[in-house]
Amino acid sequence: MEENGGKMTDNEITIANLKTRMEHGWRELWDFLNDLEEEDLTKKRDHAGWTIKDHIVHIAFWEIGIAALLKKRSRTAAMGFPANMWDMGVDAINAAIQTRSKGLSWVEVKALMEETHERMLEAINALTDEDLTRPYTYFDPAANTSEPVIEYIVGNSFGHYEEHLPWMRAIAAP
Repeated sequence: MEENGGKMTDNEITIANLKTRMEHGWRELWDFLNDLEEEDLTKKRDHAGWTIKDHIVHIAFWEIGIAALLKKRSRTAAMGFPANMWDMGVDAINAAIQTRSKGLSWVEVKALMEETHERMLEAINALTDEDLTRPYTYFDPAANTSEPVIEYIVGNSFGHYEEHLPWMRAIAAP
């Protein structure tokens, strides 16, 4: 793996390095969010109609799924969806997340994100360095992908924060 887009190089793939990168990404995310007003978080929208609150709940749901996967549990069940949601594609899942969470307040979304982050850290703490390089199918034998699970952890934690921060910054911009 090369160092870009949140990816970790082969010699960086350790629990300690992963947790360091996650903590850095977490701080960067919350440094941004904590400077915002309620209106920035819940009223302003991007071109797709998403608020910053929508982006955060989206990140939280995907992180919930990965935390479950790392415990060899169903991602979709942990996210509150039937198994066949994967057949509908990522866009359908994202739309369902947004619909399901529409009524949540910022306080509820913030609490969900914090709880989810703790779940993710708990799941990672139960892993070994070797587990990070295991294929996805080690954690979900029914899956159709054998890429290393680290790619999914990164993509649904600090890599996901990095992906969404520019969009959220654009929403909050005056």
